[in-house]
Amino acid sequence: MKSKSCIVILVGTDGSGKTSIAKELESSLSIPVNYIYFGLKEYWLPGLDIWVKRFGDNGIIFRALVLPLEYLVRRLMFPRTGFVLLDRVPGWVFVGRFRFLYWFYQWILPKADFLVHCTGDPKLIFARKPERSLGATVKDVDKWRRVADQYPARQKINIDTTANSLIVCVEELRAALK
Repeated sequence: MKSKSCIVILVGTDGSGKTSIAKELESSLSIPVNYIYFGLKEYWLPGLDIWVKRFGDNGIIFRALVLPLEYLVRRLMFPRTGFVLLDRVPGWVFVGRFRFLYWFYQWILPKADFLVHCTGDPKLIFARKPERSLGATVKDVDKWRRVADQYPARQKINIDTTANSLIVCVEELRAALK
C-alpha cells in the first residue's frame, strides 16, 4: 500500500459478509480509511429515491441513463488519495441482461487495486439472509463468482466467510494487503 491511493472493492452476494469485513477492517487499520458504500440502498443524487419508488430500478432507462449519472457523481466525490474501502459494485453490469452497458460502466466504475470476493457455502449464507430462497442464493453466489472473475483488478482475493470467523477473514485480508 505504498501508492497515493489503494482501492479495495468487496463483492459478493447479500449475506456474504462484505459490510462486516469492511467495517472490521476499517476499525482495525492504523491508517485513515475512506469507507464508501457503492450499493443501491443510499442514493447521492437528490430525488433519486423518489424515482426508484415510483418507477423501480430494474428498467433500461434507469440502468442506462439514471444510474450512470448517480455513479458518475459518486466517482467525482471519490477520494484521490489514501486507503479507499468500497462496499459493493453493480454486479449485473458484468453478467446481467443489460450486459451491453459493460463498456460504458467500465469507464465509470472504480478500478480496483484489490478485489475481495466474499463467498462461501450458499446454505450458510442463506441462513444469514433468509429473505430470498435458497435457490436464489445459490444462483447469486455463482453470479458474484463470475463478477469477481471479470472485474478488473490488480490482485484478486477470495475469502470464504462461511468457513472462517470474521476475525480470521479480516486477518487473511490484511495479510494480502501488505
